[in-house]
Order: sequence, then C-alpha cells, then structure tokens
Amino acid sequence: MTGNRDRCVKVSRTREHAARLLEKTRMHDARVLAEELRCLLAAVLEALNAGGRDPATRVTVRAMDKDDLPDELVNGSVNVVFEFSKGSPAFGDLFLLTGEVHSRFPPHSGAPFQELSSLGFRQVDDYFAIADADGEPTIWLYPMLDGHPVHHHPGPFSGINIEFNLLAHPVSEIEVFLSVIDAMSRRLDAQAFWGDRREPLTKEALVPTVKNRLDEAMRHWERQGITPGSEAAITISLE
Repeated sequence: MTGNRDRCVKVSRTREHAARLLEKTRMHDARVLAEELRCLLAAVLEALNAGGRDPATRVTVRAMDKDDLPDELVNGSVNVVFEFSKGSPAFGDLFLLTGEVHSRFPPHSGAPFQELSSLGFRQVDDYFAIADADGEPTIWLYPMLDGHPVHHHPGPFSGINIEFNLLAHPVSEIEVFLSVIDAMSRRLDAQAFWGDRREPLTKEALVPTVKNRLDEAMRHWERQGITPGSEAAITISLE
C-alpha cells in the first residue's frame, strides 16, 4: 500500500507541475520551457515505473521505431520557413496578423500581413500563434533574422518560421496548418523552405509536398498505435 501511495503522490505532484507549465506557456515562449518540460517528463516516467515494475512493461519514451521517419519528423515537429525575397517587415508589420495596429510599433508597409489577419494569429510574448478551441497555441510564427528565430527584437526581419507539432494536437489541426502555409505562400513575396535542412519548395509544390510528408508520418504513427493529441503522442513530441 505504501508503494501505491508514493506513486499517487508523485503523479499528483507532476500534474500540479504540468498545470503550472501550461499557465507559463500562455505568457512565455514554449522553447524557453523545453528543459523544464523534459524534467517533468522524466518525473512522470519515474512515477509510472516506481515499485519494481517488470522491465518488459516499463514505460519508455523511445518505445517506437522511428528509423523510417525523416529526422525533422521523429518528434512530430514541422517547420516551414519563408525567407522574404524583397522587403524586410518589422514587428509592427507582423503585428497586423492580429488584425490590429500596435500602438508602439507602427507598420511600415504591412499590406500582405493585414490581408492574412483572417488566419487568426494573436501575439504570444514576442511571437504569434493560432490557438485551438481551448485557447492553447497550436501553430507558432517566429520572426527570423539571418536564418534564426529572434525575440525581443523590433525588426526588420529576414523571414518567418511557421511551426507545428502534428503529434501534440488532434488531426484536425493539420488542415489548419496547411491552410496557413498555403495562404502565406500565396500572399508573401518569399521563398518557402521545408524543415531544418531548408529544402526549397516552389509555391506550386509547397502544400502538396508538405501534405504528402505529413500523411506519411501519420501512417507511421498509426501503425505504432499512436493517436495525435493522445498522452502517448504528446510524450513523444516532448523528447
């Protein structure tokens, strides 16, 4: 009985920790919290495996074979980068995505971003995100300079990174992500790139290529019995 009580206490504490982290993500960049999330995951696994659990049934994060997935998809992470061909928008221009004009950072031109305000982005710390019905960010937009995301920076920027995790959210969010990159591709004078390797994609090839790769990744996880948005899928996405 003592072992069961100890495991319940550990799980309860990790739930409280998770609740605090979710609150933080509403105010801060999720990347800053990555290390803390990894610590939380380790605590959850410790609680689940406590009490001399048989090694054959121990819970592990790397239980699935990921060798047949591209490196950038092993944790469900999807990145599409748009590097501006001409013109370098500042923070005030990007803020037009929210449908409003920033009081301290007026736009310089911003026309294409104003036209994209219907996508539903809102400001989250120094970045922008589209939230699901529960108010949780699902699709992130990071301003970029010289190929890297920047924060606390007024711009101008050389590009933007659209990020989505297909494991951490329900399948329905994939269509939202595809609609976002499609609209960005059509409205922006920019070159699109897939993944960390920066594979260039034409406007015509962007959405079909990304959709095919996400479909392949989803078939892989389905074969493993992993459902997007489930606890098991979220655990993999946090690796």
